[in-house]
Amino acid sequence: MGLPYISWEHCLAGVGVLATLAVAGVDWNGALARAAASSGAHPSVAHGAPKHEPRARLVHGSDYHPPFAAIVVDDNTGQAIYEVNADEPRHPASVTKVMTLYVMFEQIEAGKFKLDTPLQVSAHAAGQAPVKLGLKPGQTITVDDAIRAIVVHSANDAAALVGEAIGGGDEAEGARLMTLKARALGMTHTTYVNASGLPADEQITTARDQALLGLAIQNRFPNFYAYFSLPSFNYHGVEMHNHNGLLGKVAGVDGIKTGFTEASGYNLLAAPFTSAAPCKYGFGASIFSVLSDLTLIT
Repeated sequence: MGLPYISWEHCLAGVGVLATLAVAGVDWNGALARAAASSGAHPSVAHGAPKHEPRARLVHGSDYHPPFAAIVVDDNTGQAIYEVNADEPRHPASVTKVMTLYVMFEQIEAGKFKLDTPLQVSAHAAGQAPVKLGLKPGQTITVDDAIRAIVVHSANDAAALVGEAIGGGDEAEGARLMTLKARALGMTHTTYVNASGLPADEQITTARDQALLGLAIQNRFPNFYAYFSLPSFNYHGVEMHNHNGLLGKVAGVDGIKTGFTEASGYNLLAAPFTSAAPCKYGFGASIFSVLSDLTLIT
């Protein structure tokens, strides 16, 4: 018996369905975005933009024109099978953390870190806005626990700490390396200035670039990629559940990351189709990327 198929119309309809479902389980960083906006402070930006990078055009979720950007890419061919406004600039929010982990995974493979390597928490990392683990300056957390906290809880303190680690002690240097890696992967419209995705005007990407990253991290790190399907994480007796509301609810979804700030709107990078239910035209495994102001998803 052949594999079941999803019609082309259902494939496209799935884009809207997945985006809507993602809203229910997206990173709820609205509080941090409002806090940053009210104080006028962008703590991550204070570390500086990546060296030799042009200043990005400033955009905000409520000002996105057009407000919705999405793309579906076939992993077998690398070709887009659906796209709308895929090259429009967007803030990545917590989807940033996918690149933070990509660079960390590379450095683990290179022998710079092991999963049990302890990372000492800096005052800068501990001072990040929520969502966070509540790490204290001077304490340590293993690389493995930091990765889990980033994937499951979208912890900004853990992300900043990993950003510092990959940057040799400086999150801004880590962000510069993330931008260089983006260029190497063909993500020509992406600039990182922090490792967490906290509000930063110059932190810009596109739906197409994030789809490229989703494909790259899946294919480059098949073993580490399993982190993105973790449903929960227990840290010091506190059970945390993955912010990705698609996991366990949509067949075939095994990651990757959600994100939200008031500046970005709701963002999603996901792998929604597998060989268990390929689309009619042979899309055995696809990457779905949507970076949007919330007004079009709801």
